[in-house]
Amino acid sequence: MGIQANKLNKFYGETQVLHDVSFHCGKGETLVLLGPSGAGKSSLLRLLNLLETADSGALSIANNSYDFSKQVTENKV
Repeated sequence: MGIQANKLNKFYGETQVLHDVSFHCGKGETLVLLGPSGAGKSSLLRLLNLLETADSGALSIANNSYDFSKQVTENKV
């Protein structure tokens, strides 16, 4: 379990705010996002919470996987 991001890309119009972001954060590990204003930290957090979807790439969180090359659908409980 944990979080794994693979080549996440996000555009707002013509502006690319995330460029092939990849990382792995294992269960129980701590990850820190640092960067200047406009670096894409909030955009990345919004993708991790699925408040927004990436334009491409893949994301795996707690045994749930999302391939952003396909339409992401909500899992019904």
